[in-house]
Amino acid sequence: MTGLALVLQSAGLGGLLLAALSDLRSRIIPNGLVVLVLGAGLAGRMVADGWASWVSVAIGVAILVPLAFLSGREIIGGGDAKMIAAATFLVEPAKVPSLLVGVSLAGGVLSAAWFVASTVWPRRSCDEALSTPTGESWTARRAPDEPQTVPYGVAILVGCAAVLTGALP
Repeated sequence: MTGLALVLQSAGLGGLLLAALSDLRSRIIPNGLVVLVLGAGLAGRMVADGWASWVSVAIGVAILVPLAFLSGREIIGGGDAKMIAAATFLVEPAKVPSLLVGVSLAGGVLSAAWFVASTVWPRRSCDEALSTPTGESWTARRAPDEPQTVPYGVAILVGCAAVLTGALP
């Protein structure tokens, strides 16, 4: 991989990090960060693969369509669906299955941890434990009767980082 492709891939990974932090804080992945990851990933694929980068576009669309369907039925979040599709551009087309497995595994571990944390500690205690030095909570505030959601942007970041670092083949 060329130096420019590596810089673009790193920029995309940085966008994923910002998205994960935003998702932790507000349960929203901003569209601007999705565009950043998509743009950096596509540019990196074009530098690394040239005209063969159309394969990445086809894969990204093939992943976005069913995820958009699930998002429309409120099974997953819209930002999560878009970010998973955008993250596919950060890895080689042959490694997209590993990316999806990594995101799924990280999501399962995150969901289990989130469930345990929400049942063991009252929500108020969690908010206080995860607060900034100024007392502002890092986690999204929810009404007591509102269902707890999982910040899946964290799982997307972990799954993508695992593939990019070679932790997943």
